[in-house]
Amino acid sequence: SPVSIQVLDNDQLCGVEKSDLSISIHMPPRFGQAVINNESIVYTPGPEYKDYDELIYQVTRATDDSTFYGLFSLSDRPEFTVQKIAGRNLTSLFFTDDNTGFLGTDGGLYRTTNGGTTWNASLLNYYCQDIFFLNETKGFAAMDWGKIFTTHNGGISWELLPYLEKTVLNVFFTSETTGFIAVSDYSDDWGPEYLGSSILKTEDGGLNWREVFKSPEELIDIQFANPTTGYAILYEQLFMTSDAGETWKLLLGQSVKHLDVTAENKVFAVLYQNES
Repeated sequence: SPVSIQVLDNDQLCGVEKSDLSISIHMPPRFGQAVINNESIVYTPGPEYKDYDELIYQVTRATDDSTFYGLFSLSDRPEFTVQKIAGRNLTSLFFTDDNTGFLGTDGGLYRTTNGGTTWNASLLNYYCQDIFFLNETKGFAAMDWGKIFTTHNGGISWELLPYLEKTVLNVFFTSETTGFIAVSDYSDDWGPEYLGSSILKTEDGGLNWREVFKSPEELIDIQFANPTTGYAILYEQLFMTSDAGETWKLLLGQSVKHLDVTAENKVFAVLYQNES
């Protein structure tokens, strides 16, 4: 839709009457049309407009022909604000709504209630591997040393679930009772030796876990579209389950780096292409 800018209200020239000024388009926009309407410029986006356009206008004073220029930009692009937490490496991020979110770091879990403007440290002062929330109140946090915490009040307080002697890398729940974690196994008999990874499943909210998938390779991510259909990245390969995680089959044998699954069971994957 057309956008209007009051040029002479925007550009105040001290001691100069508006009647002495004239407006013209110095450099027209690339993706729309701009016309002069009295003291305003009216911009109308064209069919090629995506999310940004700009023009340069010219203001001329009739008494001495002096000229001033101004830039008018139109943008639908989102604005980003960089927030930093001093001394922390960021590991994971999860928002439950526009205001409430959780930030995992190498030194604990942080919570915001104002859209990320400020972050308050929680009681979980461990290395955070992953965060997942089912809704605004029920969530899970996978920390180091096999610790999984759950919250029932939106992260105000957390409860430690039974300890796992494994490194928990990723967590995803399809209900308050049924969930999945990707874990790595190490042996400390003669130093840390990598023994492979597994997908574990719980049906009692994390009190007990059983193995449903085992591999000598590393599991990277688990996501579910619905209670029965889920996907996992295993050593850059994409696996799928259609029976609530009981069995898994290879779906894509390429170099999968990242995965995103929608509730409509649409799968988006980032693939690595070796050009050598």
